[in-house]
Amino acid sequence: MWPGRFICQEETVIADIQTITKAEVIYSLTKGRGQFADLAALAEAKMIDPTLASGEKNGYLFVVKVEAMTGRKAMYEVTAKPKNWNEMWSGSHSFYSNETIGPEVYETEGTEPPRGTVEDRVPKAGLPIGVAR
Repeated sequence: MWPGRFICQEETVIADIQTITKAEVIYSLTKGRGQFADLAALAEAKMIDPTLASGEKNGYLFVVKVEAMTGRKAMYEVTAKPKNWNEMWSGSHSFYSNETIGPEVYETEGTEPPRGTVEDRVPKAGLPIGVAR
């Protein structure tokens, strides 16, 4: 795949992660009453499109993991990784965001997205790419 195609594809993935992040905030403030939701619930609430809710879009696999632990603030993380790394219609980077880093998205090269922990939500691997690339 051409490098420019990767960049375009990955910019779309970053925008999709930011869409999920916005949907999570709205969901938690309204229907979720302080809790976050998985992709299916966000689609049911008409906050994301059905293709994104399927977990696969534009050659990437999207996963939202929701954590609700007694005595802790609700948490979620969204990851996106290429379905077929470095192949046509996919990408070469993986991406991550969560409830504490807002529109910022972290990226790493390869198929394993960076991740925060329950104790430290900012990923130690990967680089933040902010809201514009």
